[in-house]
Amino acid sequence: MAEYYYIDLYFDPDEHPFCDLIIECVSSLLEAGCSLKKVVIPTAESLKATPGKGVSNSYGIEDIHALCRSHQKKMNEKNEPFVSFPPDWGRIVIEKDFEIDQEIRSDAEDEEAETNSDLGDIALSFRYTQSEAYGRKIKLTLSLWYDFVLSHGHADTHIRNLRSLISLLEHMSTFAAPYFGVMNTELHIDIDRSLGRLHEGGIPDGNDLAIVGPAYADKLNTKALDMVGLKYWKLNSGMYMIQFTKRWEGKSVL
Repeated sequence: MAEYYYIDLYFDPDEHPFCDLIIECVSSLLEAGCSLKKVVIPTAESLKATPGKGVSNSYGIEDIHALCRSHQKKMNEKNEPFVSFPPDWGRIVIEKDFEIDQEIRSDAEDEEAETNSDLGDIALSFRYTQSEAYGRKIKLTLSLWYDFVLSHGHADTHIRNLRSLISLLEHMSTFAAPYFGVMNTELHIDIDRSLGRLHEGGIPDGNDLAIVGPAYADKLNTKALDMVGLKYWKLNSGMYMIQFTKRWEGKSVL
């Protein structure tokens, strides 16, 4: 069974209207060399049969924006909360060329056939979240294969793939910059606690890497990072990346 890698990015909805943010993010990824593969929108029947499955369709950017606005309008008319797009845990799937070591390519192809998916798939889902401490925010989750892309093979290959992902995020931030984010194989980061530490001059949480966007860059205490020996980088977009993991043989990811 394939293991997945998750990237969670948080945006201010006052700066980025929900449906516009989707277009900004997807357009930036396409401009950076990815391709739009499909949009999966679960139906009532598919949710009962196999959670996470749904109807896949080929859409363009304008179609996705129209679908989002239509779903938003429908929820408003029904006085129901508009919380996500694609709705009901659907996803927008883009494709990216990752480097796969030749000696494991056969195993990777077998896994692709078994899961009916591709190693280059990156799924995007957008969702409103709410907290008492930090109010409403939009959470973008990107999920991709951990197996073969970031494990199973040579550490240098995985680092090159990770760097290409970071490059995508940096390009995205020129369209729409998140104020915070995490990159990890686990989903156990308390975002409010992490933001609280950042605001107090402490070190935010992170499994593999944490992302501090330009809006919060002045709150990052780089002296605290230096004191504990954590590696960090300021990217051209103004984002900071903090490396927590010693995965990939403890090598620097940037």
